[in-house]
Amino acid sequence: MNQYQHAYNQTFDKLSETDQSHFKQLEKDLDTHFPDETEKWSILYDMIRQLHRSRGKTFQALFGSDPVKHAFKVKNSVRKNGVNYWKSVALMNIYLAFFFMLSVMIMGSFTVSALLIIPPVLSFIMIPLLNLGIKDQGVKKSTGQKISTAAFAVLFTLSQGIILFSFHPVFDAFSIIHMDTSALNMLTTSAFSLLTLLSLLFIVTAGDIYNKILFVVTGLYSFSWVLSQFGVWPSFTHFMLTYGMFILLPVVIILQLIRGKRSQASGSDA
Repeated sequence: MNQYQHAYNQTFDKLSETDQSHFKQLEKDLDTHFPDETEKWSILYDMIRQLHRSRGKTFQALFGSDPVKHAFKVKNSVRKNGVNYWKSVALMNIYLAFFFMLSVMIMGSFTVSALLIIPPVLSFIMIPLLNLGIKDQGVKKSTGQKISTAAFAVLFTLSQGIILFSFHPVFDAFSIIHMDTSALNMLTTSAFSLLTLLSLLFIVTAGDIYNKILFVVTGLYSFSWVLSQFGVWPSFTHFMLTYGMFILLPVVIILQLIRGKRSQASGSDA
């Protein structure tokens, strides 16, 4: 018995006899459409949780006369959640990067510590906890919702604490880059760092290859600028900042023109 089936059975016992009979029939119907047991019970658990959260609605009132059709909608939603997970992780890391840059402004130094690896790693755990808390918040007296929300809050606070304490002299042993510089230079470095992270986010979430290439170019340029401030890979950064854009920018323009022509062609065909 997998975790979805176990959670499904726990909620199943709380339903009325009529709703239980409908779910028993749905279990049989889904056997023919979803041979993968994990996928089947994941869908059933999602549907039974929807009914339990509806607070008074019956099976037929919520799922209609064709619950199998609704099950396929849930299946598509589950697949989208995989994409949304990576988007959420990217957004969480952008927030953490913004918090780091704000800390740079407050502390008056640009310090990159090995400790900063920990918050992005924690973000992979935080997002499932956050999603679980949101999904279960409609359930009355949900212990799971309280635990997941509390765990998310602890990890979220811990991530910000690690970023702040990475500037403390006690953790100098973990310091990789440390630069005391002017407020303007720190602001510029922070802005290009944020632009690099935003480019990574849009590379992941962009819908077509043309936009992905555009953000790759933007990310390479901003990343090269940040590296140049610390003297890292001087030959690479010098090439990118001096010649790279003259080479890559025409490529991006040509690709965007091709994209525009294809859009016009598809529009005229329609």
